Amino acid sequence: MKIALGLIASLVMTLLSCGASVQEVTFKRAQPLGQKSAYAMKNTVRSRPSPEAAGVDLLADAKIETEVTSAQQNGNWTLTTKLVSIDIKINGETQPAQSVPLAGKSFSVVMDRDGRVVDIAGSDELMPGLDLKQIATQMNPAAMLPASGVRIGETWPIDTSSDLQMAGGTMHQVIKGTGTLRSAIAGHALVDFDLDFALSMAGGPGISLSGGGKGKASMTYDLDKARAISNKSDTTMEITAEVKAGSQSHHSRSTVSTLVQIDLIEK
Repeated sequence: MKIALGLIASLVMTLLSCGASVQEVTFKRAQPLGQKSAYAMKNTVRSRPSPEAAGVDLLADAKIETEVTSAQQNGNWTLTTKLVSIDIKINGETQPAQSVPLAGKSFSVVMDRDGRVVDIAGSDELMPGLDLKQIATQMNPAAMLPASGVRIGETWPIDTSSDLQMAGGTMHQVIKGTGTLRSAIAGHALVDFDLDFALSMAGGPGISLSGGGKGKASMTYDLDKARAISNKSDTTMEITAEVKAGSQSHHSRSTVSTLVQIDLIEK
């Protein structure tokens, strides 16, 4: 009898575990009112104009704090964000703090219920001439999460495009690829991304920029609190610049690799 009961219990547990593995996971986008988060970000960018030429190495360590300061009936919510500190080194030399206008300052990002960036308040005073809304849109991880429920092991397509106004012109970026839900344990979902990038920019007279590359990313997402716990990405792009002056044309190429690690350090 004990053996039979043991077999039944084992069978029940097996059925329960199978049921959990096919359960759909839905990603919430709107964070709860009053939620505070603090993140540590490490960014490494290496640019190589050619294998034999000296390149540029940029290292950035930053601390970022966020707080959900409002929630509207239409589903919009406001994430007040502060770049608490940042340390930037270029080829080993520390850069002055005034080179980063956002350091120590706050701005507010208005999001909708689906996690899309609606507006940014206070960015014009902080970084005149730079479209911070488009930057936030490009860096928003919610844009790559599935719109509906997915099961463990399932994939979904990613296809986004954006235009970023810069001092030298408008940069157009396209991201395509797939996302995969690897696991969902204790309310934390692990998601992998496999991405292809393409960008182009028409700058001043006779100046153009184009490029493409690939990247992989992995994110652990808190399903209840609708925020990333960790986010790591590794991308490599080949960039070509062309400058025309009369009948003359000059091309330059460079390889740019970027490693980004963002971790939740205060819950």
